[in-house]
Amino acid sequence: MGATSGACPTHRGRGRGMSGIEVRAVLDEEQLAAIAAKVRADLSTEIQPNAEPWPEWLSVESAARYLDVAQERVRKLIARRAVPYYQEAPGCRIFFRRSELDEWMQTFRVQAGR
Repeated sequence: MGATSGACPTHRGRGRGMSGIEVRAVLDEEQLAAIAAKVRADLSTEIQPNAEPWPEWLSVESAARYLDVAQERVRKLIARRAVPYYQEAPGCRIFFRRSELDEWMQTFRVQAGR
């Protein structure tokens, strides 16, 4: 790189999150999955460093925030038995297992058109 590029060769790529070092590696699926999981975990704490992780069990209010919908929508889904939930007895508090809400949301996935 010459003087016309405006970048010093030892600082090339800085400011764009690049170190200028090229590394090639051959990874199996398990290694790649482990790296991806670590990156996801690091990014989630970087994006929201003080955010508490969502608990395993959610109330109606927490489930509504988790799903980014109104509490009224969650209550209507409960009334229609359209969403999986737990309730000790009629009239008692309702709880949701976060992983089951995730699975339930996956049923609404729409395939991208080609």
